[in-house]
Amino acid sequence: MKEGVDHARKLAMALLRSHQTDLRLWHAYAEMEKYAGNIDKARNVYDKALSMLHALPTDVQASAPLLYRAYAEMEMAVADARLLLPSVCENIRVLLLYS
Repeated sequence: MKEGVDHARKLAMALLRSHQTDLRLWHAYAEMEKYAGNIDKARNVYDKALSMLHALPTDVQASAPLLYRAYAEMEMAVADARLLLPSVCENIRVLLLYS
């Protein structure tokens, strides 16, 4: 899987070099990183795309809500996982005690 992600990352970066203002492409790249488990890389992609919004034409900026929403949903999922971890660990501990 790592080889596939590496290849996809190289392809996305090559496409972004020639289509820097395509927010849908930035979104796809961030989602790929997220699904590969590279949350920090996904954050970097979202941050970079959102940091250049002010310099983009208004019609391109119309796609910005997609990025904001996807970024927020990713962060909420990460936070939920962190909140659930202690509960899951406690359940495993209890199961081991009584098994």
